[in-house]
Amino acid sequence: MNGLRLPIRSLYAVAIFFVGLLLIAVYYVAVCPPILQVIAAMQANFGDNKYLNPLFTAFRYVTQLSG
Repeated sequence: MNGLRLPIRSLYAVAIFFVGLLLIAVYYVAVCPPILQVIAAMQANFGDNKYLNPLFTAFRYVTQLSG
């Protein structure tokens, strides 16, 4: 009884899981900061608009939660 022998499909599943985690981390590190900078610039330009400011705040929270 060797408990270390896993089917090759299990190893593929583990590898795909870690590749998915890596892609999520790359997205959060590389893509989210520029999006947040654009949202902050839009909030600075349209901060006095009572309709757009909450919309940009919601976009900021959604972007932060997407990673």
